[in-house]
Amino acid sequence: MAPVSCKCKSGCKTKRCRCFSKMGACQNDCKCRECLNPYNEEELETTVCRCKSGCTSYRCKCLKARNGCEEQCKCKGCKNPLNGLDTSDMTDCMVDNITIVANLSESELDEKWELPCEHHKIPLRKLLRGYECKQCEGTEYWASICWGTVVQDNCTWHCEVCHKCRDWREWHCDGCGRCTYGISLPCDRCGDRKYDFFF
Repeated sequence: MAPVSCKCKSGCKTKRCRCFSKMGACQNDCKCRECLNPYNEEELETTVCRCKSGCTSYRCKCLKARNGCEEQCKCKGCKNPLNGLDTSDMTDCMVDNITIVANLSESELDEKWELPCEHHKIPLRKLLRGYECKQCEGTEYWASICWGTVVQDNCTWHCEVCHKCRDWREWHCDGCGRCTYGISLPCDRCGDRKYDFFF
């Protein structure tokens, strides 16, 4: 599998960084600025699973880590939908919805979707991995399978726990295990706070 690369401008410490979100170090071919990715110093072990139910749910360690199963895995009847796929340049939304993506017809993949900037209409197949609009000074857009529309990368993220696309103002609460609105507000379900230093 090819390594993930990024072009972050904000330090590579958030899930918006492709390398960090895949729990990996930034690579030599990354174009990030002032990289602070905590995985740069770590050697991560290969994820190995022992599933007996086919590796089709997020109980499978490999699928949860957004990887196909490896030869070292001891799973039985493996049907991991990511087996044999290079997920390095896929959006998190595409990886989490790979079964839907795999079942798209050629005509659905060729269907043109309008960018939010309204500069172009782009075939869905190009938006699945991200599309950079030159007229928007390199702003990246991608197809959100969750929302059924094109989204701007720096305004949207895909929660790796809830497996749903989210607005940039939402965050995942570890207290209740759900996403909540308001990056500086307490969780509207359990009252937990993401950043205690604000208060």
